[in-house]
Amino acid sequence: MYLIDFWAARAAGAFMSFMASRLRPYSPACSIDAATAGDGGVWKSTSGNPWNGTAGWTQEFIDQSNNGKFAANRVGATTTFLLTLNQATTCNTQPVSGILLKSTDGAAWTELTAARGFCAGQCFYNLPVGIDPVTANNIYIGGQAGNLVGACGSSIIGKSSDGGTTFAASQNFLHADSHAIAILNSTPSILYAGNDGGIFKSADGGANWASLNTAGFSATQFESMAVHPTDAFFSIGGTQDNGSPMMTGASAWIRADFGDGGFAA
Repeated sequence: MYLIDFWAARAAGAFMSFMASRLRPYSPACSIDAATAGDGGVWKSTSGNPWNGTAGWTQEFIDQSNNGKFAANRVGATTTFLLTLNQATTCNTQPVSGILLKSTDGAAWTELTAARGFCAGQCFYNLPVGIDPVTANNIYIGGQAGNLVGACGSSIIGKSSDGGTTFAASQNFLHADSHAIAILNSTPSILYAGNDGGIFKSADGGANWASLNTAGFSATQFESMAVHPTDAFFSIGGTQDNGSPMMTGASAWIRADFGDGGFAA
């Protein structure tokens, strides 16, 4: 079993937070770990047991960014690892943020330069990555709203069908700010995206998306709430990137404003 972790460190390693993990089958003696600090980067183990703390680690790739996500697949005898990082770089001489790296052994990492800038100025927040379990050609990266992924810019989700050589936007009907990408193993054309708007599903490989935030599932996160002093059916609240909902009757809500809702009174 091949364990992959990503850790983000702040204050020169004083604080570590778990970010993501993936498992690689068929390799019981090999593990990979990624950290960001003075000793940050990708660490690889080929001995011991990472589950009980006896693994021995070797640093394979040095990195100092403060956020990153892993994805992996295995087709035949080849395992492909992807790593997104909150790293400043340039694209066509312009400063951008966000890079995507690829490896097949955890030691040698190659940047897929077509993804540069995919999370724009929000790489600390929007940085998910996914890879098709059947083919390493289909890669998905999540970022900030836009329509320029693959051209030094960002999109809510960007898709590559050629192994990362090019990317195009995959965001029809998607809410902004991507945080998670999941691909159904048995049917890789079915995808799930988690973002500030909840959960969305695509049944056609990312060409179109539909919200799953229906009556059976509600993901609205209220940051504040104000209740009328005398009318129990009049309330207003501020939500995380879903506007300011207002209750105007028994169980009846409307959206009074858009964007990030703040304090309500």
